[in-house]
Formats: sequence, structure tokens, C-alpha cells
Amino acid sequence: MPRSTLAQRLWSDEALYEHLRFFNGSDVAGRATGTAGYATAAAYVAARMAEFELQAAVGGNAQVIYLTSINEIRAATLAVLGSDTLALYPGIDFLPDGRSDSGQVDIRGLLFSPPGEGAEAAAGLHPDEAVVLPAAATPSEYLETLRDAGARVVLSVGPFEPQPAAAPIHGLLVIHILPETVVRLMGATPRTLADHLENALQRTWRLPQPVRFYIDAAEYPKAGAINVLAYVPGRHPVRARELVIVCADLDAIGTFAGVPMLDAGHLGTGTAALLEVARQYATFARFASMPERTLLFAVFSGARQGYAGLQAYLRYPLWPFEHTRAVIYAGLDAADEPAVRGMLADKNLPLYALTTSEGALNAPGVVLLPARRSPRQRTLRPSGEEVARRSPPRTSDLIDAGVVRARLLADSMHTLLLREAATSAPFMPVDADTLRIPPAHDK
Repeated sequence: MPRSTLAQRLWSDEALYEHLRFFNGSDVAGRATGTAGYATAAAYVAARMAEFELQAAVGGNAQVIYLTSINEIRAATLAVLGSDTLALYPGIDFLPDGRSDSGQVDIRGLLFSPPGEGAEAAAGLHPDEAVVLPAAATPSEYLETLRDAGARVVLSVGPFEPQPAAAPIHGLLVIHILPETVVRLMGATPRTLADHLENALQRTWRLPQPVRFYIDAAEYPKAGAINVLAYVPGRHPVRARELVIVCADLDAIGTFAGVPMLDAGHLGTGTAALLEVARQYATFARFASMPERTLLFAVFSGARQGYAGLQAYLRYPLWPFEHTRAVIYAGLDAADEPAVRGMLADKNLPLYALTTSEGALNAPGVVLLPARRSPRQRTLRPSGEEVARRSPPRTSDLIDAGVVRARLLADSMHTLLLREAATSAPFMPVDADTLRIPPAHDK
């Protein structure tokens, strides 16, 4: 078959739609690492790879199980105690942090403390007070410092940011909370809260009524997680011993603390594109002497737990690092690129990151979908008004945009692989700008 024919881009929109519909359907329930839904998605990917006649990585099985740590937040409540207890709503008024431990704590005051170091960060903290910080001031190391200084509850004030974690900070409840919720708890004005946050000098505010925080978290230090790994063997008698890894993430946030979520920035687009590229290169290998180098197509879990799936592969690689030429990462979050590049640099592996740009597909981010409240529950709001909530984007619209993005990702993977793995050319540095996928505007 002529080389020019083999080099054509033959992506199937029908297949891309099929992949993305499955990844975002009810059968996978969000694809969180370690869940039955993710296992269902991983089995789908493995079945497609077998259909394309890729060579399974280990003992005829493309699904490789590894152990990882997961801290699962199962439920949370926030209640104002009094003659008539007032319950607030996870996903509407507050959201627990994935680093939170289990426990129940009753609070009578708030300590607005500026970020600091050592025990002085919580100077003057009373046992029945919660430490209040702006959302940007809550790195794990600092939270551990507050815990060691005696804090039992930390309130991170700002927009909700669902944050899964590998392990809890033992002995500490960590809660994301909206500014308007803190104002209601204080019985104060927004200006008062802003003043305390901006000019906090160990300032304490006593609450008009006690507030109870309860979080149910389960730590699984050895949870089973799944990577899907399969090869297209190289066809060159010498260069086939060199490996190029093509990888993508499959996990997403599904239900967090009992609140269903649409992880609109992680639809599985990178994995859908990877499957199409794997299909085409498996066809190349059957009908022509390409690729010359061996390709490992890897679909990782654990991206929301510090890229646990990638780290598991780096601990137990299937190919010697000295013969691994490069890693092509499809759909990598731009914010995570430095951390992933550092993991690979420790093994002397160059990273070619096909990062997703800010744009139409990523704009919704993680959309919380809290359950509709009953009329009685609505009357229990402290201020009596409804929270203005943006209507969630339609999944069908996101999938339409995802197909466009998947085509762009597949094009970029194909361009790299055709030049670097399918021919005898050495692996050359690539201008990073050519690897950043622009927003999808047209279908």
C-alpha cells in the first residue's frame, strides 16, 4: 500500500461519538478511579484495543491492576444548631475537601487567621473555633501546620473546587464554603466578612448559634485501580526495540460527597482520540512496515489522585527506560504539565504534551448537580432566597465539541508518530506551540 495512503488521517467521527457517549453515559457513573464505573470504562477500552488487534500488555490482558491510595468523601452535613436545627446543603452552600478526615465537630466561633508558618498560624485558637482562610491559602502543608497547632476545622472561603485526594489530613475537617454561607453563619454583612478575610490578624468572631460540621470519609490505602496498556509492535528489525508511549487519562469526577457532578473538562476526549490513532496504526502494522518503533498505547487512571496511574507505570515499567524514546500525552491538563514533566524527567523521559487550551470545551469545568430541594427545604434557607445556579450544559453539546477536540488531538498524535515512530528519523524536539490544541469552535 502506498505510503501516501497510509499517511492519510482516517478518523471516524462515528467511532469518536461512540467512545464519548459511552464514557459519559449512565453505565460508567462518572469514571472515578477505583469505582465500578471506571472499571466498566476500562473494560470498554480494553475491548476496543482487542478489536483493533493490539497486543495486550501483560499475559494476554490489557487491563493492569495496581494499588493506590484513595480518600473517598461519602457524605457531609453542615447544620446550624438551635431550637429549630437548620441544615445547609452540600453542593449548594458548602462542599467538603477531598483531604478531609471523618468526624463531627461543633463550632462556636471563627478565627480569621492570616497565612503563616508554625504554631503561630493558629495563635489564640479556641477548641470550639474553626480557622477561616481564603481558598488560595490552603496548600496541604499549611493545613497540616494548622492541624498540628490544634485546629480541628478549616473553612476555605471561595468558589467550590471539587478536590479528590489520595489520603486525608488526619484529625482535620476541611470544607470549601461560599462567602454568602459564611455571612449567614456569622449573622453579619458581606463587607464584614471581606474585612476579616483581607485584614485578618487572629481576629475571632463568635457565632450567634453553634454550627455542626460532619464528614463521612473512608480512606482506602490499597484500593485497586486499573490502567489499560497495549502495544503495536514495531516493524523495523533494530528500531522495534525502541518504545514510544502514547497515553491519555480516562478518570473523571463523578459523585463527590453525595453530590453528582459533570466533569465537563474530562469527557475522555484524549482516550477517544488515542483509540482512533491506535486503530489506524494497528492497520498500518498489518499492511506496511510501519511503525518502525514499538508503540505502547496507555490509558491511565488516577489523574485526580496525583497521576497515580502514570506513577504506577513508572514504578513497574513494561519496557526499559533506556529504550523508551518519549511519552506523548494526549489531553493533558495544562496546569498539570509541569508536575507530569517532572515525574518523567526523573526517568529521563521527554514529554510531548498535547495540552488542552482554555476554550469552549473546558469552560464549564466541573458542574455541580445537587439534588432539587423540596418546597419545605427551600423555606429553611437562612435568607429565604434561592441560590442562583447556572443551568448545566447539555451532555450532547459537550460531546459534539469533544469530537472536534478529539480530531485535533488525533491529528497532532498522528503528525508526531508519523515523523518520529513510523520512520527511521530520530526523535527530534518539537515546538511546544504545535502541540497545544486550540479551542473547538467549528464542528
